[in-house]
Amino acid sequence: MSILFTFLIALVLTILFTPLIKKFASDKRFFDYPDDRKVHAVPVPLLGGISVYFSVIIACIVAVTFSDFGLDRMIVGMVIGATILVILGTVDDHSGMSPTIKLSGQTLAAGVVVFCNCKVGFIPNDIITVLLSILWIVGITNAMNLLDNMDGMTGGVSFIASSTFAVISLYNGQDVPAVIALALAGASLGYLRYNFPPANIFLGDAGSMVIGFLLATLGLMVANSQPTVIGLTIPLLVLAYPIFDTSLVTITRIADGRRISEGGKDHSTHRIRSLVKSDVATTLLVYVVNIVLSISAFYMIQNLTLDNALALLLIVGVGFGYLGIKLNRVPVDIRRTSFMNSPVVPSISPAPETAEVHETPQGLPSRKIKVVSS
Repeated sequence: MSILFTFLIALVLTILFTPLIKKFASDKRFFDYPDDRKVHAVPVPLLGGISVYFSVIIACIVAVTFSDFGLDRMIVGMVIGATILVILGTVDDHSGMSPTIKLSGQTLAAGVVVFCNCKVGFIPNDIITVLLSILWIVGITNAMNLLDNMDGMTGGVSFIASSTFAVISLYNGQDVPAVIALALAGASLGYLRYNFPPANIFLGDAGSMVIGFLLATLGLMVANSQPTVIGLTIPLLVLAYPIFDTSLVTITRIADGRRISEGGKDHSTHRIRSLVKSDVATTLLVYVVNIVLSISAFYMIQNLTLDNALALLLIVGVGFGYLGIKLNRVPVDIRRTSFMNSPVVPSISPAPETAEVHETPQGLPSRKIKVVSS
């Protein structure tokens, strides 16, 4: 069986699984409730990431079973790490979780995949190699988690990034990362069928963390396919936008005297949304930026020199620096609003000025609730 079928398997499975997961989430009251930190105005079912997780795992199992490269140690590590994160995220989506516990679980998942030999190459010191690898995986995991703040955002960025990693892996003759990347690309595209604006299901932490974890491990696999440390430029370019968004909210929240873990409508995507006045336009603009970054990464594969790497990183760094300065001037609403933890779907009236009103999930009751400003 051609490993290209991995994409199709994951795509079909996600399209089939997601409605079932949505019904389960609605029945068990796994909702993302609205408040002033979010752009949706009615509760939306979570756990969309569960369908992505199972689709990726099943597609990889099928590929391994019917291909001739066998079960690779890194695939085992990926499955174990992703399983840790999907369990961690599901608990967080349902009951909440302290940042310390979440970070510990992410570090454990990263440690597992590093132990299975997916780590930064070209560094002679083992301790530095392990620490940098865990830092990269945990960092990208959280970056994709933070980027999951608007409809279609994480799913679309994941599709573009994983497709890029798949093309690069196939170009380099790397079967293992190609299989994982194709599976993630198919699952991400299938999920977008239900999450592109206006979304009727969200990934939840269970999904966004798993996607970030998989992209981080793929980045290391692709980087290590190159003969020198310059290969690290490739995942840095492919995942530059999530890194930029995380850097922007981290710097601005520290400057404002707020906790980094405190949510708010202060991401790059929210600021762009304030300018273009459209969820769809915002999502497509971010997609275009990520496609340009992916094209530049593929250019690097074909022209891997220190001069090219430094030039591209400089251009991207200056470009995002300029964009960050401009977006920082866009007014953002960082007020926090408390909503009753109601087991039914509320109907917000009036809706917050900056909120994008989504349709109430079909078949769910609604009632008015009071908005209490802190």
